[in-house]
Amino acid sequence: MQNLFLIDFEDSFTLNIYSELTEIGLLPKLVDASAAKEVLEELVTTKEKTVVILGPGPGHPDERSHLQETLKKLMINKRVFIMGICLGHQLIASALGLEVSRSKRPSHGESEKYQLSPSLAIILKFSGKTFMAQRYNSLVAKIKAGDIQRLKEREIECLEKDGESFIFSADGLLTYQFHPESVGTSFRSRFFLPVKNFLL
Repeated sequence: MQNLFLIDFEDSFTLNIYSELTEIGLLPKLVDASAAKEVLEELVTTKEKTVVILGPGPGHPDERSHLQETLKKLMINKRVFIMGICLGHQLIASALGLEVSRSKRPSHGESEKYQLSPSLAIILKFSGKTFMAQRYNSLVAKIKAGDIQRLKEREIECLEKDGESFIFSADGLLTYQFHPESVGTSFRSRFFLPVKNFLL
């Protein structure tokens, strides 16, 4: 039985993520936002390999601040892999102490070119480093002076563009500000391969 939990923050894209996961042979358990804290608290001390995907959703991550302490605890458990998508990315950013505020270039349904680091290109099995990703967000996690170094000290890689983060990556953590499940994103399934590889 796969310990794979997909948190639904009342967003229709969650079903697209669910579909993308099933395409690569995974069967997530959908968790309603109202039950998220209870479910995540139970996973804090799990000894089984477990994946939590924090899905997209409306609003500011501060509106979900009741999850922040639980997420910090989950990030310590090496048996738990956390993936964050859009709002999920911002929730992780908030837990890491970063500012989440309005983007310089809000986007709802536009594809944008991004560049991966060499290490992430290997993890995601990209032969090249650039890819197109579909954005649906007006909020972003801002990267200010010193943030990259502070994250590095915690062994977290942050990819940013114009001072706005678009990926956080670490052992047991991978988040995307964009929508990897969207038709406007290149090689959609590859962005979910780390989930499958962790559970194997």
